[in-house]
Amino acid sequence: MPVARPGGWRLRTRTDEPPLREYAVRPLDGVPVDSMRLGPCAARRTAGLDGALWLSYVVDGSALATSGRRRQSLTAGDLAIWPDERSVTLHVTGQLHLLSMALPPRRWAHLVHQDEDAPCIRICHDSPIGPMLAGFFDGLGRRLPDIDEQHGAIVVDMAQALLNRWVDGRRPASGAPAPHPMLARVLAHADAHLGDPDLTPQSLAAAHGMSVRSLHLLFEREGLKVAQWIRDRRLERCRDTLARPEWQGRIIDLALQWGFNDPSHFSRVFRQRYGRAPRQARALAVQSSWSAS
Repeated sequence: MPVARPGGWRLRTRTDEPPLREYAVRPLDGVPVDSMRLGPCAARRTAGLDGALWLSYVVDGSALATSGRRRQSLTAGDLAIWPDERSVTLHVTGQLHLLSMALPPRRWAHLVHQDEDAPCIRICHDSPIGPMLAGFFDGLGRRLPDIDEQHGAIVVDMAQALLNRWVDGRRPASGAPAPHPMLARVLAHADAHLGDPDLTPQSLAAAHGMSVRSLHLLFEREGLKVAQWIRDRRLERCRDTLARPEWQGRIIDLALQWGFNDPSHFSRVFRQRYGRAPRQARALAVQSSWSAS
């Protein structure tokens, strides 16, 4: 018997017992976080459902994910990304508790094509980021009802910082060696503090016990410049927010949130980076949303 679609999943079961045991959705800084508990059922997510990618953490239980002829087993502690352009079915024989978070689609698009037929993209535990993400979402699942609006923004920033580092590690290799371990730590630290207007090469170097010259050399070995990398990362965050149709904030506040204290400077560097002013980028996102509705 079919039921409603919690979190975009269409549930079916062959028994009279409702498959949905518990469902709650909590927006954190505009990002929806779903907690769903299922009994025996088949949960199907249709391709092209909502234009977003979702990351799910298996808090408890297990399921078999299928897409076409491909299968993947998911058990407690696993993380999976569900690409919007791919239909997938979760076969639950016992119980399953999923904690899911929406992801900006533009940031994750390149991952979808790495395995065209797989039901989902698994974040494996064989990388340093995998266990960190699992631990983060495990704690999030336990404290979700207690997180207030102020701390919700911090939670989203921390999740995005960890996920960004994992995504960067998945980008197609160009034959270059892996980044220096110290550089990876510095980048992760910078990602987590992009909203701090005092984030500078000097503060980064001090936080990692090195000289500013050593920090610059560390970046230069990878073809990077410290200040430019920080600025570009901040601009990415602003661009991703402006592209969200549901966002209703002020552009000046968005700039301040991500460390740009001078609105005119922010508008200028945004235009240089993306070919249009922030207000134009926002108007384009709203117009596209209206056209799609």
